[in-house]
Amino acid sequence: LHQLTELRIGTYALLGYNDIGDEAAKLIATLPLLVKLYISTYGDNLGGTKITQEGLLTLCQLKLTDLGIGDNNYGDEGAFIVARHLPDL
Repeated sequence: LHQLTELRIGTYALLGYNDIGDEAAKLIATLPLLVKLYISTYGDNLGGTKITQEGLLTLCQLKLTDLGIGDNNYGDEGAFIVARHLPDL
């Protein structure tokens, strides 16, 4: 997995809840070559990720060029975190 450069995690349609949270964010942040990360939910899935702003900050340790996290409530503060720590986005 350490050679992984792109990771897409999600649930589709009615297949379940995406419960990726801060612990998973810590594991993802250990992938040294990862530059594209997408964590999302699609379709009629009512839930969102469980990644908090702390987890978002952990993901910002990566040198990401693409980041997509669906169904989140980060607001302006989360946008500021990303803009400050991931200038290549």
